[in-house]
Amino acid sequence: MNGVDEQSQDNRVSESCGIVDEQHLPIDPPVDEFDRTNGDNHDNLVDDHGVTHYVVNGERQRADQPTLTVEQILRRVGTDAGINVADIGAYYLEHVSDDTEYRNLTDLVTIEDGDEFLAIYTGRTPVASAVARIIQELQDLGVAADELRIHGLGGNQAVVFNYPVEVGQHKGNEYRVGVSFQEAEYPEYPPHFIWVAELQSPALPVHSNSNHNGLEWSAFSVPPSDFWDGLPSADKNMKTYLTKHMRRFWDQV
Repeated sequence: MNGVDEQSQDNRVSESCGIVDEQHLPIDPPVDEFDRTNGDNHDNLVDDHGVTHYVVNGERQRADQPTLTVEQILRRVGTDAGINVADIGAYYLEHVSDDTEYRNLTDLVTIEDGDEFLAIYTGRTPVASAVARIIQELQDLGVAADELRIHGLGGNQAVVFNYPVEVGQHKGNEYRVGVSFQEAEYPEYPPHFIWVAELQSPALPVHSNSNHNGLEWSAFSVPPSDFWDGLPSADKNMKTYLTKHMRRFWDQV
């Protein structure tokens, strides 16, 4: 028997015994499981070509097409981003970097890789009720106030107004300030954060920063819980907040 016949016979014997010649198996090239082009692992697979990555309310999302409707974006992220899909018509989208608003569920949104959006609820919430009450209380004190959504706290609603400083190192200056919440049950819980626009060299630590409409806002985590909890209900209002807490804040900052 020649060498070729012997080799063929050996191959048939190996196959019948379940023996596989590893030399003849195809070898797959090594695959890096994660896309490290951005320096970290965000579960982006390397073979994810053509997929756009974006963020809604801090939740990472993927789209395999460059354009989605507002409703598609909201339904895809759903409760992960705190969205009540049963009341989806009460939401709109806002692009974080340029403040573009998409008000209708049928609006088409062109998504680029890395885009960030806020899904903003327009229905009645405890925070909305607190904001309305604080604005009214400030107006009763002769202070003109407005509502503003500041991105630094996930699109948190703040009440903003002008404040003339009478104490501390910033005495004599007037600043655009804001107050916002960690707990929404005002007046039982007072505004937790004080925001100040364009404040230079504060003496207190800054909790976070946000740029909005060309103004650089600094947020300070300064809840007045040391005295607020002990106040009678009749004194839990913005008059007390301004005269006792806001004044103390400016004496320290």
